[in-house]
Amino acid sequence: MKPKVIGSAEPQESHESGSITVEQSITKTLVYRGLYGALEAMIPARGTDWQEGGLFVQRAALEPEAGGMGKLTVTLAQDPPPAADAWDPGQPPIHEIDWARLEKPIQGSRLTSGYTGQPLQDGIDELEAWRNSPQQRRRRYEIPRGDLHREADPNTDSDWQGLGSPALPLAKKIAAGTESYLVFSPIISRTTVTLSRPATGGCGTIQAPPFAIAGYVYLKVADTARQQADGTWQRTEQWQGADKWDEDLYEKV
Repeated sequence: MKPKVIGSAEPQESHESGSITVEQSITKTLVYRGLYGALEAMIPARGTDWQEGGLFVQRAALEPEAGGMGKLTVTLAQDPPPAADAWDPGQPPIHEIDWARLEKPIQGSRLTSGYTGQPLQDGIDELEAWRNSPQQRRRRYEIPRGDLHREADPNTDSDWQGLGSPALPLAKKIAAGTESYLVFSPIISRTTVTLSRPATGGCGTIQAPPFAIAGYVYLKVADTARQQADGTWQRTEQWQGADKWDEDLYEKV
């Protein structure tokens, strides 16, 4: 049932209005009472210069009261509120680029660039044969001759042959203690802030990130949602770049 209004119910400033608080800054609180609908139309936006009096709206709260009435409380401050922070809900996503360090076997380094197919496989086979050779032959970078039909004799020079390319430069690096090398791949991150819990997923699929460094194919490797102390949610997605991802193992979307 709609309440019956007797007399004026226009919003009026209440006797509660005008309290001043001094903390890190000086704030002033104004209180208005009247019909709930009329007060709702009065609710100011945060940061508004209230009645052009040099005080800025910091907060506004409307509470319903009996009989269709309401109470509007407006808190004012001397300084306008700061501009929206990048981590506030609804702000544009935050993008980041990082570079991950990966360690790979030396067989895939620049020392084997230019070798593909059978020549590359022959070089890798020679390197493995060298690893398994006796120490006196390893020091001379030698492996058993390929045309032998018996076990090579470590003390017979004619049973052994020198390493060719690309096995020889690889063996020299390994003999000096270098078994691997480092490569670096880009990690693309996107963080969004929302009021409600976001849907996550899609990890382990080959897909395009929101922006990319050219020359890489990207795999989505992370999608994390965390609720913050203020109740908002931060969702962080990550894509890792590589020269290629095996499409037999990872779905492309």
